[in-house]
Parts: sequence; C-alpha cells; structure tokens
Amino acid sequence: MNYAPVALPADFPVRGGTVSTQGDAPITRLHVHNCLEIGYCLNGTGIFVIEDKVLPFRGGDVSVIGNRELHLAQSARGTVSEWVWIMLDPLQLAGATADDPLVLNANRLRGGRFRNLLSGPAHADTAALVRALIGELRKREEGYRTAVRGLVLALMARLGRLPGLAAEEGEPAPRRDAMERVAPALQRMADLYRDPLDLDELARRCGLSSAHFRRVFRQATGRAPMDYLHHVRLNMAGALLQGTNRTVLDIALDTGWPTLSTFHRQFRQAMGLSPKQWRNQARKALNAG
Repeated sequence: MNYAPVALPADFPVRGGTVSTQGDAPITRLHVHNCLEIGYCLNGTGIFVIEDKVLPFRGGDVSVIGNRELHLAQSARGTVSEWVWIMLDPLQLAGATADDPLVLNANRLRGGRFRNLLSGPAHADTAALVRALIGELRKREEGYRTAVRGLVLALMARLGRLPGLAAEEGEPAPRRDAMERVAPALQRMADLYRDPLDLDELARRCGLSSAHFRRVFRQATGRAPMDYLHHVRLNMAGALLQGTNRTVLDIALDTGWPTLSTFHRQFRQAMGLSPKQWRNQARKALNAG
C-alpha cells in the first residue's frame, strides 16, 4: 500500500483540472490519499479497484474516492483512458458557506455499500457539476474561487444524497488491518487478472502463509481469492462489452477465461444476463441518457 498525500494550498485547498492520459498500464498503484479525490473520465474503459469493490468505468463516468479507501484504476488492454482529477478538502474549501457542515464531510463517501463510480447517463446532473468545476479550475477567470466554492458545495450536497453512505466513525479495525495486509495481492490481481492464480505467490507478497492468506483475504474482501479474481475478470469484461465493439469471444479470452462457454456461464450467473444481452442493455441505457 502507498500513502500518497496531496499538498493542498491552505487558503484554497483544491488542485487539479488537467488531463491525464494513460495507456493500458495501470493508471495508479494501490494507494490512499489524505483528501477527497474526484475524477472525470473523458474516454476509455477499464475498472476501478476500491477496497473490496471492483467497478467498471467508461467515458463520462465520475469517480468519488475519500481519504480512507485504498484504490487503483486499471485501463483495459488495448485502450487509452483520459481522466481529469480534482483533489480537495471540501470542508475547508466551502465550510463557511454551508448551512449544514455534515454536507461537506467527505468521510461518508466510502464503504462497502457506497458505489464510488457514478455513470454519466444515470447521474447527468452530478457529471455536469464536475465538468463545470473542471472548467473553473482550468480557466481561472475573475471570481473563479467563489464559483469553485459554490460548485463544491452543490456537488457535495448531491453526493450526500447517494445511497450507501458510511457512518462517520469508520470501519472496524480488524477489517482495516486485513485490507492493508492483502493490499499487495489486490494490486497484483488487478495487474495480472488474465493470468492463472498463484495463491502461494500472492501469499508470499503479503508475508503470509497460504492458509493464513486465505483467511485474511476473505476477512478483507468477503470473498475467497479465486472468487475475487473472477469478480475482477467479469467486471473488466463488462467494461469492454460496454466500451468497445470487440467480439464476446475476444473479450472472454482477453480477460482470462479458458473457454467461451465458461465465460458465458460465469457472466450469466453474476450479472443475470448473457454477455450479449448485457452489452445491449448497457448501450440502450447510454443512448437513453
């Protein structure tokens, strides 16, 4: 795990707005910041690994990651992703303008039930606020600080209405300890999800015996290592289905499945639809937005 603190200006604690272009190598290593991170995906497809969650992304999506969650982003092989990142301290930035300071408490934007990736079509108003915030940070025209504070307050109010917000007191210490112990394995599995699982090698990376590694991994993620690997593969396949025109067979083989029939069976069991049905449904939702 990497602790990646961000130095924010004391008088105006927000940074970002520039475009970050990435190929199909990992966008980041598994890490945690000391502030709220808001991302906007301009284009591309792939997955976010955020603690025990694996979430597919595509162009137009918004990411929301607090200062307590380990995370990384992995672009799909053969794709290029472009993101704009904004790092900020909402309470210090806009606290004086908030009637209810709880609205600006970024610690609530996390946890197993909180979905950190917001679909652009499904959350069009939130995505519009993020784009407006990016525009103000880029142009820095007269009065932009006031505009940024107002947009941050509106954005946090909207994010505070999302389902699955965490309690302020945080998660149990044993689960946090377990997550940090298996962080090297989560990173490795995100990087090499196409490859066969080598449980002993992952255990060694975490400094654990194989038996102890399996116990700690389940405590951290709620899944056995092989189930988690399947989870990563299926979500990367889902990202490719909705973000590219590649064939189902090509996607199945590229995401580590030995046969098309195995992929079909696992995908239908997890998603409730065949890969083709899921692709059609995702594209209808995109066009409707």
